[in-house]
Amino acid sequence: MSVSGITKTAWRVLLDTRIERFPVRPTEIARKNDILVFEYSDYMRTTGRSCEEVFTRYGKDGFTQLIGGKYTVFYNHCSSPARCRWTLAHELGHIFLGHITEQCPTLSRGVVKDFLDIQADNFAARLLCPEAIAHFCAVRSEEELRGLFDISKQAAKARWRDLSERRRSAFRLEREEELLLNQFQPFIASYLADRTGPELMPPSCQSLPYRI
Repeated sequence: MSVSGITKTAWRVLLDTRIERFPVRPTEIARKNDILVFEYSDYMRTTGRSCEEVFTRYGKDGFTQLIGGKYTVFYNHCSSPARCRWTLAHELGHIFLGHITEQCPTLSRGVVKDFLDIQADNFAARLLCPEAIAHFCAVRSEEELRGLFDISKQAAKARWRDLSERRRSAFRLEREEELLLNQFQPFIASYLADRTGPELMPPSCQSLPYRI
């Protein structure tokens, strides 16, 4: 799938799941789409496999399986909260991009998985940090971008670069982006109204317990 196709898939997930504020909670998207989410400890307890065995077969962050017709995501809950959020968004990418099927119920290490992981990372970046929302929230720096969407420094750097490139030309909106702006209009208006400094983080990041 092209980057454009991946981007539009991420937008469609936000629209169809009726997400209305940032930071995005991947667990909310999973719940609304009947996707099960468990920690690595649950998998190890159920299967009797050791941590080393899970890491060797599936990696240190997370993986998805199709079990009994249900998408089931397992993630390493010992990682930082930011890493957990990215991992879950990445695994949702595998699901919504059609990487996990009855014929391929799980992905193991290998060249094909590496290629699909690149697509899943692209999906995660666009799900957690849509450029149009950042633009109309008048984000002014990489640091503010990171605070608004609660993403890692590495992800913020890449998304700030993408946003800056679009801003250098006419910021034309895709149809799905126009729908996103309409859906997030109350959030954008609130963010702009509450803004008091150059690096303001949204109140949700400051006052609520961290949730994924």
